[in-house]
Amino acid sequence: MKLMVVQKQLGLAVKAINKCLNRRPHLPVLSGIHLIARDGQLVLMTTDLTAGLRIKIEAEITEDGEVTVSGKNFVEAVGFFDGEKTEMDFVAGSEDKEMMMKNGRDKVKIPVMNDDFPAFAMTEGLNGVKKEVSFWKELVARVAFAASNDQSRPALTGILLKKDSEGTHIVCTDGFRLAIWQTKEQVSDNEELNIIVSAKAITDVVAIAEILEEKAVSLIHDEVGEQIWLEGERMTYFSKLINATYPPFEKIVPLDFSTEVSLNREEWLKNLSKASVFTKVDSNTVKMNIGDEVVEFSAVSLGDGSFQGQQEIAKKSGENLEISFNIKYLQDFLNTQECETIWLGCNGPLSPVMIKDPAQTEMIYIAMPFKPKN
Repeated sequence: MKLMVVQKQLGLAVKAINKCLNRRPHLPVLSGIHLIARDGQLVLMTTDLTAGLRIKIEAEITEDGEVTVSGKNFVEAVGFFDGEKTEMDFVAGSEDKEMMMKNGRDKVKIPVMNDDFPAFAMTEGLNGVKKEVSFWKELVARVAFAASNDQSRPALTGILLKKDSEGTHIVCTDGFRLAIWQTKEQVSDNEELNIIVSAKAITDVVAIAEILEEKAVSLIHDEVGEQIWLEGERMTYFSKLINATYPPFEKIVPLDFSTEVSLNREEWLKNLSKASVFTKVDSNTVKMNIGDEVVEFSAVSLGDGSFQGQQEIAKKSGENLEISFNIKYLQDFLNTQECETIWLGCNGPLSPVMIKDPAQTEMIYIAMPFKPKN
């Protein structure tokens, strides 16, 4: 394999592929980056077998070939190259188990891996629905923050994509909060789409697409292989679907409320930020005492002091209520919103609470209160 590439393009490709590089592989070859030089293109690939990324860039190829190199070393070398073009040279079958790279005055040798790199799943014969990158970015902002990191409950680490006649339900929950985006957008031409996609996969794809300046990304669903591809002009990302039963989220969405309150969003965020200073070490909870005209905030941390604050209520109906929340669960949602006023609906100190922009019907957020400590 012998080729030359524009360093700027290679740098962007490596920056993107580094997002998916396996740092703790169960097989050594899975820490590598597989390079294929063919048909005027250099293809870079990495995978951990459950997800993988393929990126292609233009190249001046003298000799076709392919090789797997140490991912860490390759990323670091490309990172410090500053010349206009980078050359790569590896002679297959030679005793030298290193690939030569040259950029300007810099010359480096990258270790080559002998193990066979896993075959990368292909998308031939499958159709997808192309969406602008801004759609996927909005999806991540609206719901992905509510995903769990608990690998013992795999369904909760994913995002549910459930299609109906009116659009798509995009749902994410960690068991303590629930984000639901009922968008009219169709993300698949499959009439019975009901899949759980890794939240990390969607988040990574958005970051990669922005690095590569992709304008649109198609979602391609392979029902037989139980996987999806997210494909742009230069990138193809595949991810195994999460094979689990998603919790019946509809059952916990309250329909009526005994207490309804509207609050200024920015002022609410400021009070939460102040409260978090005094409770981060402990439970990170804040108590909200909803009265007739004001909400009183209180947070206490043993040894670190306490906070008490107030905020005027813009609008209220129903009963007064004292209720406690994990501060982060409130901040995560409020920071995704741009509206001036946020509406809160409650049914008691331990019942699920609905929070939303009162002018918006597509997005709702449910948070479970915390039982306050005595």
